[in-house]
Amino acid sequence: MQSQVLQPKVNLPCGYGLLPCTNLVLSTRCVSSSTNLKEVLEQKVPETQADVKEFRKQHGSKVVGEVQVDMMYGGMRGIKGLVTETSVLDPDEGIRFRGYTIPECQEKLPKAPGGAEPLPEGLFWLLVTGDIPTEDQVKALSNEWAKRAAIPSHVVQMLNNFPTTLHPMSQFSAAIVALNSESKFAEAYSKGVHKSKYWEFCRRYERSRRTLHGLANQEVLVWISKLRETLGGDVSDDQLKEFIWNTLQSGQVVPGFGHAVLRKTDPRYVAQREFALKHMPEDPLFKLTSQLYKVVPDILLKQGKAKNPWPNVDAHSGVILWHYGLTEMNYYTVMFGVSRALGTMASLIWDRALGFPLERPKSMSTEGLKKLVGAS
Repeated sequence: MQSQVLQPKVNLPCGYGLLPCTNLVLSTRCVSSSTNLKEVLEQKVPETQADVKEFRKQHGSKVVGEVQVDMMYGGMRGIKGLVTETSVLDPDEGIRFRGYTIPECQEKLPKAPGGAEPLPEGLFWLLVTGDIPTEDQVKALSNEWAKRAAIPSHVVQMLNNFPTTLHPMSQFSAAIVALNSESKFAEAYSKGVHKSKYWEFCRRYERSRRTLHGLANQEVLVWISKLRETLGGDVSDDQLKEFIWNTLQSGQVVPGFGHAVLRKTDPRYVAQREFALKHMPEDPLFKLTSQLYKVVPDILLKQGKAKNPWPNVDAHSGVILWHYGLTEMNYYTVMFGVSRALGTMASLIWDRALGFPLERPKSMSTEGLKKLVGAS
């Protein structure tokens, strides 16, 4: 183990996870040099379990928020009801992964030889452990994943038997469920493994997400392509403004702008814009995307309906995928699912390590709510 002195970050919100918050209180912590992720967690899990146990003992009865009727009808938005150790989304600052912003992750996480962007294995290590990994740790994790890359023949056969009209996301979901035949967790569970060991068997996991949630960048790309077809290749700002106003006045929205939580330009959009400026500055769709970035927010502010008029990640990601030859837009949701799996897996490990039960929020009928609030 190597002792590493931590300097607290300025204005770092203490709420993105119990483990990082605890680390900010201490002046030092031990960062493992082991390249075995399981070995690293075998030390961290008991420490965090003890920390959470003591925290709940001391503060378990504290009130953390209130629930309003509109929140219940609005998809529980804004309700503080879950704990996640891996990331936090701040309306004004954007997302932090274990306390690190996207630019900080780009700077600190290991990269491929000659590359300028962080490797996904490094981000996963950070999400799971809270530590910036070394290059050796990232290489070891990459090798471990490669050993597990084989797909069973029955899953391949199932995919080949699907009709070509079946959406790729549906095929992806079905394949993940079918991989349960290879699940080490299912095998250990059937043999009575103790629940304290569940985190060691973080199997492939299907998180039910609506296909539409991953369609946003596809919708943006289709909309931008239609815009170019309508207005032609070289579009002036005035032409673009007129097109945007006509779109809004017809009752339609401008896709790719606004966010349910953020109240600023999505940091993911900024990162992708910087990438595009470096690698594809003359791409016609990117140039149009940049023009929209300049024009649309002011129009949305003048319209007065948008709480956040700034672009989100979907305003940009489809354009980059198209530029690099990924023109089968139905597969964008699959890429969305694969990338989201990193965060899901990291959270699932800690859900199991901390013994989180299934979420069972109380549901009420409209009639029951009326009686509760004294409505006539």
